[in-house]
Amino acid sequence: MHIEFIESSHTYLVNGSLVPSVTQIMRAQSDDVYNGIPPHILEKAAERGTAIHRAIYEYEQLGFYPTDETVKTYLNDYIIVKATSRLQPVRQEFMLCSTSEPRFAGTVDMLATIGDKTVLLDVKTSSALHRELWAIQLAGYDQLCRENGITPQEHYILYRDWETLNASKNSRSTFIFAPTVLNI
Repeated sequence: MHIEFIESSHTYLVNGSLVPSVTQIMRAQSDDVYNGIPPHILEKAAERGTAIHRAIYEYEQLGFYPTDETVKTYLNDYIIVKATSRLQPVRQEFMLCSTSEPRFAGTVDMLATIGDKTVLLDVKTSSALHRELWAIQLAGYDQLCRENGITPQEHYILYRDWETLNASKNSRSTFIFAPTVLNI
């Protein structure tokens, strides 16, 4: 099966056929959450999220370390979380397509192990916690994994805890992960 991602429309071509993404399928729910936020702010946030995903991938796969200060801060926090949680990435940023109808596709941020458990991990960089929205997204990725022979035992969001950061006025951020991770 050949999967190609079309960034401009956030869709996938699977063997030449257009297939919606997990993100497109949940568009109504995400529109409710992000309604009223100016488009230029959402675009800037999306760019930051993409840069952070890329930095984590490049750090793990190639040993690269970013030069951008904002991205460095996130990556440093990821490195701390990885060390303290025994997180071991197995696969990162990989595309999957459903094998049943209706077809859909998505890109999984990370499949990892924590101890003896296989976990599905999604990295989030938004300024607010969106538990229900992210649960829908993880459910889609979980279905994609299972239809492709991957069986995650747990599901986690790696999320920068802005509330704690703002409350502490500390320059160090924190990630919600173990033990306060959202296991959805």
